[in-house]
Amino acid sequence: MLKKISERGFKNGIWTAPFLAAPDSELFRDHPDWFLKDAKGRPRSGGVNPYWHGRVFALDPTHPEARDHLYKVFKELREGWGADFIKIDFCYAAALPARRHDPQVSRAGALRMGLETIRKAVGDAFVLDADARWGPP
Repeated sequence: MLKKISERGFKNGIWTAPFLAAPDSELFRDHPDWFLKDAKGRPRSGGVNPYWHGRVFALDPTHPEARDHLYKVFKELREGWGADFIKIDFCYAAALPARRHDPQVSRAGALRMGLETIRKAVGDAFVLDADARWGPP
């Protein structure tokens, strides 16, 4: 669909929530270890969204395989789908208080790792988050 938009002379874009997944998603079912954990070792809630059928869980950007997944997804959005504009939303989830795969990384550091992974994957695409716009690197 994005390529058809481009073929008509328009810039195209896509909205994403890169650090959240629903409990019934393939990502969460197949890789529960990629998600932040609460004090009891359970998946850390990233909030509740009725449009996504309730509770969602927060992806852990300190987990190398989770970062690899983010890179592949966003690389595909840019190169495979041809996305010119990528909106990333709900980024707070990567910085929630939780147990992380790498306990040495701060909350801010974890968010930064995830955002840097996305930027690297999308190259010169325009990236917009809830608070700021990022131009090409």
